[in-house]
Amino acid sequence: MKLIFKIILILILCATQALAGEFSISKYKVNTYGFINTDAIYDAHGATASEGYVFATTNRPDSDNFNLNVNATRIGIDLSDTYRFNAKAEIDFNGTNQSSEVHPRLRQGYFTVRLGRTQLLFGQTWTLMPDVLTSSIETRAIGFAGALWSRAPQIRLSTRPMENLLISFSAVRPTRNPGSNFGTASGRPAFQGEVQVGIYKATLSMSGALGRWSDSFNRKADVEFFALGLNLPISIVTISGQLWTGKNLDDYFGGCGNIGYDANQVKAKGGFGRIQIQPHRRLWFEAGMGIDDPEDLHLAAGSIGKNEAFFGNASVRFFDAFTTTLEYGENRTEYVVNSIAPPTARTNQRYSLTTRFEF
Repeated sequence: MKLIFKIILILILCATQALAGEFSISKYKVNTYGFINTDAIYDAHGATASEGYVFATTNRPDSDNFNLNVNATRIGIDLSDTYRFNAKAEIDFNGTNQSSEVHPRLRQGYFTVRLGRTQLLFGQTWTLMPDVLTSSIETRAIGFAGALWSRAPQIRLSTRPMENLLISFSAVRPTRNPGSNFGTASGRPAFQGEVQVGIYKATLSMSGALGRWSDSFNRKADVEFFALGLNLPISIVTISGQLWTGKNLDDYFGGCGNIGYDANQVKAKGGFGRIQIQPHRRLWFEAGMGIDDPEDLHLAAGSIGKNEAFFGNASVRFFDAFTTTLEYGENRTEYVVNSIAPPTARTNQRYSLTTRFEF
């Protein structure tokens, strides 16, 4: 914890010295960035919520919930020698789900070395998969609702043999939870690969991963996924999405968090799509929907058997640094009863207001 606070202090000192954004230390260019973020969230029914996912827990009308927090506030610093070396350190305050007791969390921390058309990356950043998380609703209900994503420590090799082709491979810590040894007890990293192809303005991607969990009884769970992605900007419209299939996908916020060992591997499939319309540089709208659908065959009673999400939002930038977003989201969660009875479904409607001051 002391180390994290030292990092925060350094970032704040850099930010106060460079409100314009960029300055130099020795031979490195330094760019500081971040934002102060406030979220006001009202859930009409019971819901579990943290960064990236929401499950509906009840249909009772008296189980509404209101939350107000600043956990998504972010501070970051980029360093570069303009040619060979780059580095990033970025924190937010999502180290706990309690709005009254926030803790700093290292969101990204890595450096890269460029060797011609090849780049090596060492540290923690996004894992290799189709990117659909590039908008203002990044901390909303998208993981465990159709969008695979994760950040993890990794060693990555990327090469660009042609201008419109990027090929990447990485060895990744085999669990997204530092407090769990189920992945690390397997004795080997997870492996990921991705190919991105640029065609006119569109980016097509194909990615996959292989990993393994091992529990205290030495049971094995194979972690696999294969995903296809699209990002297509057309004038003021941008369309993005991913389709995927795999098994035991808790590491990537998939399969509704279900894991199965040995003969009880939990297969899942799903996808997520988003459209953004930006008629003006100070005004944009977004809508998206997704589904995460694990097979019920090996799920115990009470497990989540399916989760679906929909959202729509409108964002306005009033000044160069101040943005506010109004969002409506809805999700439907199915719970397994038994192998014969149909699942029970619960729904939640979420209304949120986000204000953000960027620096």
